[in-house]
Amino acid sequence: EQVLDDGRHVPVAFWSRVLAEGQRRTWTPREKEAYAIVMALRKWAGYIALHPVTVCTDHQSLQSWHKEHVDTPSGPASRRARWHETLAKFDLTVVYIPGKDNTVADCLSRWAYPASKGMQDISAHGDEAETAEAKRIIEMERLMEEEGATCFVVMAADAPLASRVSRTVSVLAPVGAAGGRPGPAPPVGVESDKHLFPESCLQDDWTDDYAKSEAFAAEYRAVTDPDDGQKWPRGLTEEDGKLYRNGKLLVPESRVLELCEAWHHHMLHPGVKKQALDMQRRFEIDHIVLYTAIKKVKKGCSVCQACNPDNRNVKGEPQWTPVPDQPMESVAMDVFSMPEVHIGKETFDCVVLCVDRHSGYVVAVPARKKGLLAKEVAVMMIRHWLTVFDIPRTICSDRGPQFTGGWFKAMCSLMGIRHAKSV
Repeated sequence: EQVLDDGRHVPVAFWSRVLAEGQRRTWTPREKEAYAIVMALRKWAGYIALHPVTVCTDHQSLQSWHKEHVDTPSGPASRRARWHETLAKFDLTVVYIPGKDNTVADCLSRWAYPASKGMQDISAHGDEAETAEAKRIIEMERLMEEEGATCFVVMAADAPLASRVSRTVSVLAPVGAAGGRPGPAPPVGVESDKHLFPESCLQDDWTDDYAKSEAFAAEYRAVTDPDDGQKWPRGLTEEDGKLYRNGKLLVPESRVLELCEAWHHHMLHPGVKKQALDMQRRFEIDHIVLYTAIKKVKKGCSVCQACNPDNRNVKGEPQWTPVPDQPMESVAMDVFSMPEVHIGKETFDCVVLCVDRHSGYVVAVPARKKGLLAKEVAVMMIRHWLTVFDIPRTICSDRGPQFTGGWFKAMCSLMGIRHAKSV
């Protein structure tokens, strides 16, 4: 962070990382907290390597952890050795901040959800006052949803939890507040639904789409035709012609592409995986259909195509072999296959070509591909070229086994020939 002239501390960079499954299950809280410090130091080493560094943490044991000996029992020694090697590069001062005072850092790792999801996210440092405040805000949300309100502002400035849930916006109230996918709901920082989705996307009549949907036709019949004998599906609700299951809006296949395009443009062009995860929190869509639609939208988005980096394998510039100044100075060699030719009692199915790169003079030696190794090619080169012409300075060839074997390398080495191999 940066200290301004008036004494205020302003953050200048943020960093976060999701722990792997094994790290979440096997690491102790102390190791997780230490890992966050180590990775942050590695991330910003270029900015802070030569300056004193103050690390603020709500894990008190880390005040002395970075000074402990590697052999101290706390996780695998190899991992701790790597971490201590990183810590030794910095002039560290670790400052302990109680968890109840570290709310700013906690907010960075939490979604802006309705308070009804807040009960799942009260930190370990919470107390009874925070729990009671969360329950009070949840009750306020429930009452306002019954009255049809779209948003409200928590004005209880003296409440411990009010700063964490200061503004709750109910976008698609059945989706945002009823739960949906396990985990916190996505952040919502808008005034109404129209900023997230075009009105035509969610206010159209989906009756025909549900009836023709392969995934939700049964649910639609159970809701619209209760006399059909089908049981009402568990967790299914109907509101304004839309079907919801456990708080998630059921999206028929014919509406997926339109919804993905609206979400993509109004959420600032997220990546495929991020958009899929965000939409799966609110909507129930077939996994394959969703990813196919998102990839199609992203491929057709001119902004994404212009801004996304080119991750293709970039080949290096071609390296040209210089043209020789004199005849017989540089020779190009290769093996070419050909139809079988019978000459006397012998049969040949390939030709070893030796071409002068200056004059284009060609010497072709017939051979059999089977058993044609570096020794045979070296003997042909000596017999049909070196004894007739002079020793060339350079031999150019590909990387076939006939030219990379020991015999051919030995011939070039003994005669002082530079072997230039192409790709």
